[in-house]
Amino acid sequence: MSKIITDIDIANQALGYLGEQTIATMSENTKEARQVSLHFDQTLREIMEKHRWSVGRKRTRMTLSGATPDFGWSYAHIIPEDCLRVLDLFELSEETPTPSPVPIRKFEKEPGLILSNIKHCGLVYIKEVISSDLSPLLVKALAIKLASKLAIPLGESRLAGDLSNMADNAIKDAWLSDARQSRSGENSDFLQRSEENNAESGRYNA
Repeated sequence: MSKIITDIDIANQALGYLGEQTIATMSENTKEARQVSLHFDQTLREIMEKHRWSVGRKRTRMTLSGATPDFGWSYAHIIPEDCLRVLDLFELSEETPTPSPVPIRKFEKEPGLILSNIKHCGLVYIKEVISSDLSPLLVKALAIKLASKLAIPLGESRLAGDLSNMADNAIKDAWLSDARQSRSGENSDFLQRSEENNAESGRYNA
């Protein structure tokens, strides 16, 4: 059985890149633990918000807000609390499920709300995840990205630039692997080449 990866495992991997002492918990009274606690959640959210990760993808039928927009739109739907990034919006029928939802091209995002002229909406979004959800490549990417943020406050500023570049490459590798595995099998070779070309040209954050 595979070991379940925890926040502390990833934090200690990050500290290992810096040659720092490991920690047992994020609440212990050490400089390392305090800095990890400060940066860990934010770093994970940044990485998850950056791409259309399959591991963080979720879909839901949206709930109408109790208030109608004052102007411009007919309906306001509540964005789920665990939403990090809105991906796609669909028009649904009143029945559940809707076999062939229609993409909605015109909508507006405001704090906590999606405004549109569609009454029944479905949302695909990136949700908050935990460490045990992550693939090995994403674990590696998160550890390196975290290390790049810890470098300066832990007195290893000389490593910050190199670690930041390493993190960018690790995130790209994780995204390419995720993109290949989250597609259907049709035209897989073409899709793989397309993903690689987009990544090489810097267009891998869609």
